[in-house]
Amino acid sequence: MASKINERLHVATEADVARADARPVVASSKAHANRATPQSAPHRRRSVSAHAEQLVTRLTAGADGGAASALHALEESLRATLGKLRELAGPRLSADTLAAVDQELLAIAEPFLVLIEKYFRAEVSGLEHMPRGPALVVGNHNAGITFIEPFFLGHAWNQYTNGRDNLRFLAHDAMVALPVIGNMLIKLGVVRAAHEAADAVLAAGQKVVVFPGGNYEAFRPFRERFRVDFGGKTGFARLALRHRIPIVPVLSVGGHETFFVLQRGAALARLLGLKKYLRSESCPLFLGLPFGIGFGPIFHLPLPAKITVEVGEPMTFDEYGVDAADDREAAKRVSSAVQARLQQMMDRREATRRWPVIG
Repeated sequence: MASKINERLHVATEADVARADARPVVASSKAHANRATPQSAPHRRRSVSAHAEQLVTRLTAGADGGAASALHALEESLRATLGKLRELAGPRLSADTLAAVDQELLAIAEPFLVLIEKYFRAEVSGLEHMPRGPALVVGNHNAGITFIEPFFLGHAWNQYTNGRDNLRFLAHDAMVALPVIGNMLIKLGVVRAAHEAADAVLAAGQKVVVFPGGNYEAFRPFRERFRVDFGGKTGFARLALRHRIPIVPVLSVGGHETFFVLQRGAALARLLGLKKYLRSESCPLFLGLPFGIGFGPIFHLPLPAKITVEVGEPMTFDEYGVDAADDREAAKRVSSAVQARLQQMMDRREATRRWPVIG
């Protein structure tokens, strides 16, 4: 067992890095003139900040010029990491402002993100469908609070664009209020899930990522893991209509196999007033690590389920006028159309998965 683990968790060689650089991010090579394109196509699979590049250079030099140089480079890396950890443990940052995405933090997190991607055998495809300029990226919500798929989407997009076009994820109040984790999310581009924050992001010409189903969808029963369910939410549709921007459907599959939800507990959540106090529409009962049996909207340690993220073709709603954002029926039609498109994508993916967790 120990030998197998050592074989899996080996130190990357130059050949490993070369192979990683050569591996494509997307499945399709089709590109359109109005779609976002990488700044440097041959190297779009790997985007590293100047800090990380210097570290790699120093470590490479250490391999040739002696252990002392390599150890010094490692020491510098540890110093930078500890410095960032002190920043994250500092005063709470505002989740309502558009702070610049911290590329140094991304570079430090790179090895951990790669390791997590290997754990879940994560694949991201269709990035070439993302349009230039502002857009509303709409996805389904899996895995309860332990929703890992957005990290894969954000990491892949940052590599694809070399960090020149940020995705701004809308997150629940409880997530951005967490000590350390909240500051980390904000530094990585997360803003509070509110219309005012979304308006500011779109006005700045950036992309907003939203998961309308919230924890109602995130804690749907395991038997419904291949169902897309926004729970009747239309706020994102009104946002897109008001700004007259395309909606990009993004499907995540696999995250809902990292635990096993037995009951959503929507009625119990209403009885306990969780929506008022925690903005939670679910009080689930589930099987999962580390507790065996979990109760309530809490974290779990995810099983290594095979995860895929697919970016679909943009959807436009130019047939609606400037006043459509105030039309409830128009917002319902747009919401239903996006949910239907994601369900079509889900049905295709479901047909390719044979076993839970294994994929």
